[in-house]
Amino acid sequence: MAYRRDEIDPLEVLIARQRFWRRALVFALVFGIVRLLWREDFPQLIAMTSLLVSASAKAAAPQAPVATVEKLTKAQVEEQLRRAPLASGGPRNHYCLPGEKGWDYVCAYSAANPAVVRMKLGVRVTATEIVEASMPYPFYAALPPVTGH
Repeated sequence: MAYRRDEIDPLEVLIARQRFWRRALVFALVFGIVRLLWREDFPQLIAMTSLLVSASAKAAAPQAPVATVEKLTKAQVEEQLRRAPLASGGPRNHYCLPGEKGWDYVCAYSAANPAVVRMKLGVRVTATEIVEASMPYPFYAALPPVTGH
């Protein structure tokens, strides 16, 4: 039987399917690798780098004395979080960084639920206590800005 161009060649269909699945597999692998690399605290690294750059710029410029508002230190906030009742699913293995979007500190922690790896929350403080905390968010999610500050 002679080859006719008006018919669909089964061999061409098989080759096209193989190409499709190969491309889909390569895309899935590349996408997975990019997601894994992005999860390696790149947002935290960028935030820390911007803090270092702004701190070095502030240190280089002479400044007039400014009255500072007394607030809890990072270690004091971590201590208050540490004292949260464990029965209520309080944070464990936490650490705090300088805040963003109006929050005094952003604290990351392990939740009581083992399925949830890392969470974070924004914290506003006074000189003696934590006065406001945001809802918990996944570690890589963005915190909302402080409302009514």
